Amino acid sequence: MKSQTKIYDVAIIGSGISGSSLACILAKQGLSVIIFEQNSHPRFAIGESMILESSEMMRSLAKFYDVPEINYYSSVKTATKTVNSYGVKKHFGFVLHQEGEVATDDDVLQAIIPDKPYGHEIHIFRQDSDYLLLQAAIKYGCDVHQKTTVEDITLQKNKVIIKTPKENFQAKFVVDGGNFGSIIRKKLNLHSKEMRTQARGLFTYMINVGEVEDGMELSHHLPWRMNQGTLHNLFDGGWSWVIPFNNHRNSKNNLVSVGLLLDPDKYPYNKNISPEQEFKNFLTKYPSIQKQFANYRTVMTWVNSPSAIQFKSTQSMGDRWALLASSNGFVDPLYSKGIYYSMVSVSILAGNIIEACHKNTNLEPYQKAYNKVMLDYVTSNEDLVYYSYKSFASKKMYRLYSVIWLIGAYNEYLKLTTNRAFSSNYKQFNKKLLQLRMVGGGFKEFDTLENKIHKIMDKYIGGENSPEKVEHLFKEGSAIILDTNWVPQVFKDLLQGKNHLPKRKIRLDLFNPNSGFMKTASYKKHFFEDKTMLDVIKFFAQESLNNK
Repeated sequence: MKSQTKIYDVAIIGSGISGSSLACILAKQGLSVIIFEQNSHPRFAIGESMILESSEMMRSLAKFYDVPEINYYSSVKTATKTVNSYGVKKHFGFVLHQEGEVATDDDVLQAIIPDKPYGHEIHIFRQDSDYLLLQAAIKYGCDVHQKTTVEDITLQKNKVIIKTPKENFQAKFVVDGGNFGSIIRKKLNLHSKEMRTQARGLFTYMINVGEVEDGMELSHHLPWRMNQGTLHNLFDGGWSWVIPFNNHRNSKNNLVSVGLLLDPDKYPYNKNISPEQEFKNFLTKYPSIQKQFANYRTVMTWVNSPSAIQFKSTQSMGDRWALLASSNGFVDPLYSKGIYYSMVSVSILAGNIIEACHKNTNLEPYQKAYNKVMLDYVTSNEDLVYYSYKSFASKKMYRLYSVIWLIGAYNEYLKLTTNRAFSSNYKQFNKKLLQLRMVGGGFKEFDTLENKIHKIMDKYIGGENSPEKVEHLFKEGSAIILDTNWVPQVFKDLLQGKNHLPKRKIRLDLFNPNSGFMKTASYKKHFFEDKTMLDVIKFFAQESLNNK
C-alpha cells in the first residue's frame, strides 16, 4: 500500500461544522492540516437550531482566531450576507400536549431571541453551512479527501498513522470528529454505558407543514407565531421538533426539518411499522399536532434509529489524539446544545494543538482539563434532558423545570459574552471557558439552586404523584426560585402564569443596582469581574453600533 512521507501537523476525521471550523483555525495559524470525510458535501447533518450560546461561541472563535467565516451563521444579520437557505429563529417555542386534548395558552412557553444587538438567530441548513466551512478550510490551505473512509489509526509516540483504502497518511496529531461512528472511541474502547437518558429517534424533511396555533385554543396573542422559531411539541414520553427554513421572505428553501424523539420504555420500537406509519400513529394522539401536519409531504427518506441514540466517552484526549464534542458524547437535541458544545471543544482544542505544535510536545499537559470539561458538558446536558423528559407528564413540573433551564441558559450566555468582552486573546478566553459546564455560567450560586430543584424533581420522579403532591412540589420549588435574589423577575414571572420572556434582553432596568443583575455583589463579581456598570453599558452600546 502507498504511504505518504509528508507528516501533517494535524489530521481531522470528519468535515462537519466542528471539524471544518477547527481545520480553518489551525490552517489560519499556519499548521498543515488534512481532512478525511467518509461521505461528500453537500450532505445531511443533525443540529440545525442555533441558540444564544452557540452564536456567542461563533463570534468568539471568529474574533480570537481571526476566521470570519465561522461567524457567518451566528445571526440573521451575518447569514444574510452569505446564504439564503437558512430559516429565521425569533424564539425557542414549546407546547406541552396532553393526549386527546387541544393545546391552550397554559401549555405554551416562548423564550424570545433578542433582535439586538446581534440580530435574531437562524436555523442552519447544514448541507450549506458545513460545505461553506469546508471550502473555507480549503482556502486556508487544508488538504481534503472526501469519500475516504479511515479504516484504522496507529498511535505512536511521536506521530499517528492514518490508514485509508488507498494509502496511509502521517500526522503529529489526529482529531476525531466522526460523531456516532468515531473510530478512536471504538478502537480504544472508550464507550461509556452509564447514561440515564434513553431515547430513540426518527427524522426527515417535509413540505406543506402547517402552524400549530391553527389547531390550538389561544385566548391571547403570543409575541411571535410559532413558525417564526424552533417549535418543540412536547408530550409524556418524548417530543417532536419542527424547524422551518421557509419562514421569511428572503428564504430560497421550502423545507421544514421534522423529528420525533421517543422514550423506548413508553414507545418501544416495532420493526413491523415503518417510520412514516409510526409518525402518523403519533399524530392521532394529539389533536393540535395532527392539524398542523394535516397536509404534510416528506421529501427525504426517514432517518430511523431503532435503538437509543445517546452515547458518551470515558476519555476525550490522549497524547496524540483528541475527540471533538460530536465524537465525545451526544444526549438529545432537546435544547439544541450540540453546536454550542462543539464550538467549545473547537476553541479549547485549537488552543491546545497550536501550543503543542509550537512547543513540539504532545497533548499530555492538556488532558486533565480537556477531559473534565468535555465530560462536564455531557453530564449537564444529560441532567437537563433527563429531568425535562420526566417533567413532560405534568404541566406544573414542566413549568418549574423549564425555569431552571432558562436561568441556566441565560447565565451561560451572559458569561460567554462577558468572557469575550474581557479577554484579549484566545488563551485568556479558553482559560475562562474551562470553568464552564454548559449551564449556569460557572456561577456557584446557580449550581446550588439547580441542585435544590433537582432534589424536588427526584421526589416527583421517585413515586406515585397525586395532584396534591404535584402542587406541593411545584410550590416548594417555586418558593426556592422566587426567594433567590439574583434571579431576574422575568424568570420568576413564568412561575406565576406568564408564558413568554420579553423581546428585549438587554434593558436599562437590568443595570438598576436595586433590582437588576447588579444588585448582588457575588453575581456582579462573577459575571462582570472588576468592571463598573458604565463599562458594561459601554460594551453593549458598542456591540449595538458594530452590528447595525
